Amino acid sequence: MTVSAVLLIAYIAVLLTLAPRLARTPWAARAPGPFLWLWHSLVAGLATSVLLALASLCLLPIVNPHDLDGLVDAGFERAALIVTNPLCWLTVGVGVGVWFLAGRAALRGVRAVLAWTRVDRKQRATLRLLGTPTDGGYTLLDSGEPVAYCLPGGLAQIVVTSAAADRLDADELRAVVAHERAHQRSHHHAHVRSSKLLALLVPIPLGRLYSEQIARLVELHADEGASRTIDPIDLAGAIVALGRPRVRASIGLHANRTATAERVQRLLTPAELPRLRERILVRMSSVLLVVAPLALVIVLESFALTRACPELFGAPIAG
Repeated sequence: MTVSAVLLIAYIAVLLTLAPRLARTPWAARAPGPFLWLWHSLVAGLATSVLLALASLCLLPIVNPHDLDGLVDAGFERAALIVTNPLCWLTVGVGVGVWFLAGRAALRGVRAVLAWTRVDRKQRATLRLLGTPTDGGYTLLDSGEPVAYCLPGGLAQIVVTSAAADRLDADELRAVVAHERAHQRSHHHAHVRSSKLLALLVPIPLGRLYSEQIARLVELHADEGASRTIDPIDLAGAIVALGRPRVRASIGLHANRTATAERVQRLLTPAELPRLRERILVRMSSVLLVVAPLALVIVLESFALTRACPELFGAPIAG
């Protein structure tokens, strides 16, 4: 086992330990926007580390850097000996298995994206037939379920059902529309659907935790964006008035679904905004989580190759 593989496995263990702690930190509620990217970076760093660790464990032992010189001198005969090495066939088997699982996961992902596209198209067709555009910047849909949500895509649209409009006063309704516009401005659908796609492709606890945290953070982030133009108390009142819908809608980002108690408390008692250095720290951590495993492998393997084949790098050959 190479040094880089050992360090990558240790890095993977650190990230898996960090994820639950990250979900509980109070910093997330203070800076939901930066923490959205921190979660994406953590998962990307974990995936990168796993792939690099597999490469180090399965591919690198086939051709040891110390054998490169002999491989060039011996030509096809030496290459034939390497191909007959059991590690080579182990690598082939692992590679076939990985490609099979990757293909199966990709197929599931394509099916999910096509299903989302069909639902989006059906929803837009329904709104064209039954929806009533209003001067408030939203489409009114006759429904007994009190929900408000926005649709993804280039033709972004805010939908408020008649039951929701009946429960809200004018200020609360404006607050809900501002919340949905904040979703649209920040492209929160892309965040939510990418996390759901990963949770679908990789059905592990971390995938589910990742999806749940992204859903929570986009709502907190939209509340934060809406509070710049409306009274937070109106938005908190709207969230309480709408409550949780009895029927789970298939698409859209909802003003009344995720982390209800936390959102209301945060709107009624706004927390201190994070300092500039805290925001910089979170953003730097987002970059380092992805860059660290790549830099680790590049540095260690370059060092190993330099020691094994110094003539390739212009270093003097001993003896």
